[in-house]
Amino acid sequence: MMFPNLFSSTCEGTIYLYDNQLSGTIPPSLGQLENLIALDLNGNNLVGEIPEELYSASELKNLFLASNNLVGTISTSIGNLTNLVVLWFDDNEFVGTIPEEIRQIKNPRKFFCTMILL
Repeated sequence: MMFPNLFSSTCEGTIYLYDNQLSGTIPPSLGQLENLIALDLNGNNLVGEIPEELYSASELKNLFLASNNLVGTISTSIGNLTNLVVLWFDDNEFVGTIPEEIRQIKNPRKFFCTMILL
């Protein structure tokens, strides 16, 4: 199943689409959801890199992208998500190191991320 195209900039709160057999890439438009607090896309078949636009969702507190087929590096723009409390990026194919900018996050509680070191 392709990722649904049903979000508008007025979408508020949470999006839980874990374990839905979604495929394709993460839509960059998710970063335009001004009131997005939680995004759970764990356990799907998503591919590609995390879109840079997602790091613009400044109200985001919970971000779950684990157990997909995501690749690439974690952008230094992750520091823009200063309200982030929970982050699950494990069980993907990220490479490189975790950016120093992650320290800009105010109140981290649980961060799970595995990286393939180059």
